[in-house]
Amino acid sequence: MQKLFVCFLTLILISSFTVAVFAAENSDRHCFDEVGIKIGYGGDNWALTPWDNNRIDYMTTSVSGYFANEFYRYDNAVSSYFFEPIYQQAFSANFEAGINVGVQYRIDFSEKVAGFGFFGIGPHYASILTKANPSSNGFNIELVFGAGAYYFLSKKEALSFSVNLTHTSNGRFFFPNYMNNDVYGEIGYSLFYN
Repeated sequence: MQKLFVCFLTLILISSFTVAVFAAENSDRHCFDEVGIKIGYGGDNWALTPWDNNRIDYMTTSVSGYFANEFYRYDNAVSSYFFEPIYQQAFSANFEAGINVGVQYRIDFSEKVAGFGFFGIGPHYASILTKANPSSNGFNIELVFGAGAYYFLSKKEALSFSVNLTHTSNGRFFFPNYMNNDVYGEIGYSLFYN
């Protein structure tokens, strides 16, 4: 069942990216200034409680869609807001899925290279946290922040490289407040329509 869910979610992400790109290419109006897809790999450090020394380490892979709109541009700096559906699969029976919304600040250093930093927050399901605390009913909040760089292949497309730090917990809405802290790298491909 879990493999079917993984395939279904991956298909949804790839389909949404493809439809967004196709719609943007065939229209003068665009829903988003940037549309992208990312894949990642990293390590999780899961703790039973914030004060617990008994930790479980496991590695995850991730796939996410990225949809952003600019809200401020000044000289070579661009601020944008984004939403990002994300799925992470651990090399065990555990998985995570959610949607983050946030802001990104980008500085264009040249026509080819730009640096960026971002912060996001959103609802998230982490199976390992739900198994540890069934009373939470799967409700968690993910905080993500990170930094990275774009390498522009042209004015309309770029590769991205980033390092992300995430914290997933139930926000102390349910006790005990189990948490999951991740550090992972991502590689992405983005199309720009501005």
